[in-house]
Amino acid sequence: MSLFDSEIPDDLSTDEKLNRIKKRLLDDPDNSSLNEAYSRILLDESPNLKRAKIALKSLDIVLSQEPENWDAKMLVIRALRWMERYDEALLMAKGMSKKFNSSALICTEISKIYSAKNEPDMALIQLKEGIKKFPNDGKIMRTMIEVLVKLSGHEKDSSKLEDALIFCNRGLNDCPNEKKFASSKIVVLVTMGRYDEMIKYIEEFQKKYPDEFYSP
Repeated sequence: MSLFDSEIPDDLSTDEKLNRIKKRLLDDPDNSSLNEAYSRILLDESPNLKRAKIALKSLDIVLSQEPENWDAKMLVIRALRWMERYDEALLMAKGMSKKFNSSALICTEISKIYSAKNEPDMALIQLKEGIKKFPNDGKIMRTMIEVLVKLSGHEKDSSKLEDALIFCNRGLNDCPNEKKFASSKIVVLVTMGRYDEMIKYIEEFQKKYPDEFYSP
């Protein structure tokens, strides 16, 4: 997180955050930290082609000044994935994996590229390698759940959903932010058609977190 990220209140909408930084960029268009913060916000939601293109232009400015900026490079990989430039994204991500001896974030990003390419089997191979190195990483486990659900549809293999449910329960037990795994578990139960169990789980979740609103 850059200094400019920390200055932006969390309660602002995405558009309000972007507008705030855009105003500052008018006075200082080549500011590396501003451009990185701008790109991060652009790439913080669901894939959007227009925002990915804008982010890539800002990241070019960042990397022209800071060619070894790891965070900026990871954002470039995400932007390329959103733009469906999968081969470029994979080449860059694998290069970074070799240079930095891998990381949970790079592993997750490579698997997401394969999944977006409609190659969930390759994504699963990547995630299995990642889970050995980073056994308690929440992002890897959540991505593993998403890929297993996708594979179950491709291969008509219900055992993949059982595996996904195991990772949901593992995440609920091992990871501090269990609410994200609760959401994943509900999605898996719905996909499995286990609606009664899903309803019961939602009721238990709401009892445990009465201030949380969940809508599957």
